[in-house]
Amino acid sequence: MREASTLEKIWKVKPVPDPALFLPLSEILKISPSVSKLLIQRGIKTIEEAQSFTACRLKDLSDPYLFEGMDRAVARILKALQGKEKILVHGDYDVDGITGTSLLCDVFRRAGLQAEPYIPDRVNEGYGVSRGAIEKSLRENFRLMITVDCGGTAFEEIDEATSRALDVIVVDHHELKEKLPSCLALIHPRRMVGSAKSSPLAAVGVAFKLAHGLVKEGLKRGESWASKMDLRDFLDRVAIGTLADLVPLRGENRIFVKQGLERLSQTKCMGLAALLEKIGMVGKELTPVDIGFKIAPRMNAAGRVGTAYDTVNLLLSQSKEEVEYLAESLDENNKKRQWIEQQTYEEAVRLLETQASRGEDWVVVLHQDEWPLGVIGIVASRIVKLCHRPTFIISSDDTLGKGSARSIRGFHLCEALKVCENSLEGYGGHAYAAGIKIKKEKISEFRKAINDHAQKILAPEDFLPSLEADLEIPLSEISLKLAQEIERIGPFGQENPSPLFISRDLELARPAQGVGKNHLKLWLRQDGSMLEAMAFGMGDLLPQFSNRSGPFHAAYEIVMNYYGGEKKVQLNVRDLKFS
Repeated sequence: MREASTLEKIWKVKPVPDPALFLPLSEILKISPSVSKLLIQRGIKTIEEAQSFTACRLKDLSDPYLFEGMDRAVARILKALQGKEKILVHGDYDVDGITGTSLLCDVFRRAGLQAEPYIPDRVNEGYGVSRGAIEKSLRENFRLMITVDCGGTAFEEIDEATSRALDVIVVDHHELKEKLPSCLALIHPRRMVGSAKSSPLAAVGVAFKLAHGLVKEGLKRGESWASKMDLRDFLDRVAIGTLADLVPLRGENRIFVKQGLERLSQTKCMGLAALLEKIGMVGKELTPVDIGFKIAPRMNAAGRVGTAYDTVNLLLSQSKEEVEYLAESLDENNKKRQWIEQQTYEEAVRLLETQASRGEDWVVVLHQDEWPLGVIGIVASRIVKLCHRPTFIISSDDTLGKGSARSIRGFHLCEALKVCENSLEGYGGHAYAAGIKIKKEKISEFRKAINDHAQKILAPEDFLPSLEADLEIPLSEISLKLAQEIERIGPFGQENPSPLFISRDLELARPAQGVGKNHLKLWLRQDGSMLEAMAFGMGDLLPQFSNRSGPFHAAYEIVMNYYGGEKKVQLNVRDLKFS
């Protein structure tokens, strides 16, 4: 099996929008034609849509009472407040579940409620509503349990809870089935009142909606705690969970992330402040990349190699000594996670090579006993990047396997798993990420079933890595003003990617320079225009630049580089082609 990284990417350029659409946007909004084209390519076609898209205003968030069940959920929480009941907030062990759990616990405590987090153990309890949480609730006299990032398909567990007089409110965003759980209320983006539509929110975004609904009703009733509550203080957590869960950065998610990143740089959460200090991010303008590569991995590491309660407690603690200790612990756990991940990845690659020698699968299914459950999702992502195929990584004990899956464009995991559900004990997730439970003896059967399905909906060309650029432009069009305008259509992430440009027939104004571990610094020139560029992870291409004099083509992002208080335009090269 050839690695995707060794295959030359297919370059595609999106169609150029009609001038009748982009020129009016450019003239009225006083932005460059290129940025107007980018907006139209993202489905933004009117002046009003463009203004809303770039502004990301909090006042544009929808009314939380558009969610079906919000009134019942808020009424039950207020009843718990009046009756001095305890609430158990049952989350998940990933960043989305942890941030959502801590957000609700924090809001409830500020309202005067007794709220306690519950995070299931990844290995011993696994994903979903834990019967251990139900037993704890009854044993310790909790009468209300709120699930965050799980519960939408926990039929048996919720039936058991309600039969034992434990009320359950479900806050979830995963795929639902036709049947719904018998909970008091199910708060879910797919369940909106009437014709209202919501963004495909992360669980922490749905949790924020519940908090918003609670505070809104509290203000209506004249509650003093509600008048003192500033929900903007929680947007930093919403931004982190939203970015970590890779939900589309469209609609309300854009508002959450843009506003939340601004809040994060001046966070009032002691734990986040300690974590930012630990990783050297205090006082810096934070980006989605910082969340994805620096903050979220450390918050996730606790649940992968230690206990997710470390991250929950980091977000809830008011003790300076405790948050400093926990920030240090998360950093150390992340180093351990990196080592375990690399060992598991290398084992997975060896197994992949062995399987490929017997014939290539359309969907990669790799299984081994006792692979660490905390890293198999990350390993699945790395295998997808390696060979550009949907991938399942399964770890098992003597009888049962648990797996994580990641996918490529065109292969919806949950739809595929529905076709193969006779081979499974359970599954859940999204289009590009999912988890499964499977009996060990059925793994071979599942591998055949998922590959049979893939051959019906995929084509061989789907396995060729591609790069889709937004626009092809000359270097002379690039300026600091253009970079600033591009920044306005961020934050960038899922379904709102950083714009990608192509420029052809370039030459080097100065010799290429190797920097860092494996990076290139380039000085690109075209018809008298010259710009600096960084090609991260492409240091192995240095000999090609040293041994050639002909033109080449580059695909790149346009970013602003802040150095020494000065703003400069920089091109971040994503791919190169040599003539």
